[in-house]
Amino acid sequence: MASTREKMRLLEEAIRKAAPAALDPVSAKLKEIGDACSAAIYAGVEVETTQGLERFSLYEHDQIELMAQQSALLAGAAAVPYHADGELCRMFSADEFMAVANAAAAHIFYHRTYANHLNNWIRRADHGGELDGIHFGAELPGDLAANMAAVLAGAAP
Repeated sequence: MASTREKMRLLEEAIRKAAPAALDPVSAKLKEIGDACSAAIYAGVEVETTQGLERFSLYEHDQIELMAQQSALLAGAAAVPYHADGELCRMFSADEFMAVANAAAAHIFYHRTYANHLNNWIRRADHGGELDGIHFGAELPGDLAANMAAVLAGAAP
């Protein structure tokens, strides 16, 4: 089974190969941010479980499975089957699985919210040097950083 690092390398390689060369600068930058956001989400989260610190990738199929198992718990199941990256499937108690699901949801929400703010910045940027300086991981301008902080605080449990 491929490691998370190998999965990220393969994903980044596929993104580079698939990137159309003819995109205008704004569309190209929006695609860059979207691809980086997806890669950050897919890399997953580390969660402390009964087995120690475990990594959980968050590809689309992982996200769907997390939602399905979370639904089973909300319907009354005491435990659900799941697995950390590279590990054998095992039963997770409701509390243990909810910790994984909540960490995953927070991770996905953060990265999608950050990408949304970057996309807003891209759309309003001048198309010279400012656009070139926008990348996934960049510090947001003050107004966008304040808005993102407010959204994250408002969404916190």
